[in-house]
Amino acid sequence: IDITADFMKNYKGTAIIKHVPACVVWGNLLSVNSTGNPGLATAGSGDVLSGMVASFIAQKMNNYDASRLSSYLHGKAADNIIKSRGFLLKPKHFLNEQSSCFLMIFIF
Repeated sequence: IDITADFMKNYKGTAIIKHVPACVVWGNLLSVNSTGNPGLATAGSGDVLSGMVASFIAQKMNNYDASRLSSYLHGKAADNIIKSRGFLLKPKHFLNEQSSCFLMIFIF
């Protein structure tokens, strides 16, 4: 975490460090995600995550918050999925579950 935080102080971008726990870094801000599991280490998982980030940015959310929210929802979906499927996750498994997680946050 310290290495990434030091590295990002020199750049204006936002970094998502895909690890368990995932971290989002922007300038001197660091957010540690409480969701996620090793099932996220699968081909295509990062593509799903980057698509989520892009969709929130397209809706005028700032990069840091878009990355934090996407990382949380992505991890929460994976946490929910492994209860029924185990750690063998594929990108298609995330689609419905991420929608459910999003609705739970903003409706309940």
